Amino acid sequence: MDTGKSGFLTVDELCEFLRIGRTSAYRLLKSNQIEAVHLNRKWLVSQKAVQDYLQKQSNRRNEQ
Repeated sequence: MDTGKSGFLTVDELCEFLRIGRTSAYRLLKSNQIEAVHLNRKWLVSQKAVQDYLQKQSNRRNEQ
């Protein structure tokens, strides 16, 4: 995952990485399923937050 110099992903980059739509991305962010910072009308997501989310999803699937 290339987060550039800042180490953060924008919503568009998050969508591309997870292969989801913008509505789904905003739903994940607003429900705190993916930790993010909302700054100046912009959501920024750290690489670690995305990795944590993917790990939780993986664990959830393994439990089923």
